[in-house]
Amino acid sequence: MRGSKGTPSDATGGAGGGAGGQPTQPGTPGKAVSVSGKMELYRDEQFSAKAGFAEPVTITADGPLGNRVSTLYLGNGVFTLEVKESTENWFSAKAEGGQDGVTTLWAFNTQASKTTNIVLSRSTAIDSIFSFARSPVPRSATAAHVVINVVGANGLPLAGVAVGAPADAFVAYASGLTWASTITETTALGRAFVGNIAAPTAGFRDVTLTLSGTLVRALPVRLSGGAVSIVTVRP
Repeated sequence: MRGSKGTPSDATGGAGGGAGGQPTQPGTPGKAVSVSGKMELYRDEQFSAKAGFAEPVTITADGPLGNRVSTLYLGNGVFTLEVKESTENWFSAKAEGGQDGVTTLWAFNTQASKTTNIVLSRSTAIDSIFSFARSPVPRSATAAHVVINVVGANGLPLAGVAVGAPADAFVAYASGLTWASTITETTALGRAFVGNIAAPTAGFRDVTLTLSGTLVRALPVRLSGGAVSIVTVRP
């Protein structure tokens, strides 16, 4: 998978722990780099339109000593955080104060770029996706969810990609202005959703999803219970 360039559209999946997934252990120490950026919020259910987010957000990432480090974004400028330099550092953003924003995970290449904007998901948007299920499927507040953007070699969304997920997970694909659980692969929008994957609410779990069809790949993703992980996959 091609590395990220430090922007949400270039975020990639994390280190995998096998198809069944494993709890994530503390990381190893590394070089310290300072990363800065702004917060945004997805305004729609399709995870495409974005707007600035002017509320407090706690941002955490893998630190240079192998532990998690954090900072509080106050909603009025740019956040700065000293993190571990890595081709794949998983950032977590949690909105404070009970807003609609749900904790969102992104993987960034802090080796390639030192600036990045983080985009929060909305809880109501996740609920909306579940409402399009063929049979009623409630969103688990303690499970993890993944939004997958598949992009072709031409930089455009890629159709015809099927996502393999745990048997008890909910899978849907963006279709038109909605989502559909009755189709089996990405449409011309190139976007898939996997919901209700078991994950710890304290800490992380690494799992590997599978992609088949017009793009064949194992897709490692880092999960956290109650959070949404957003990844972009490229050839």
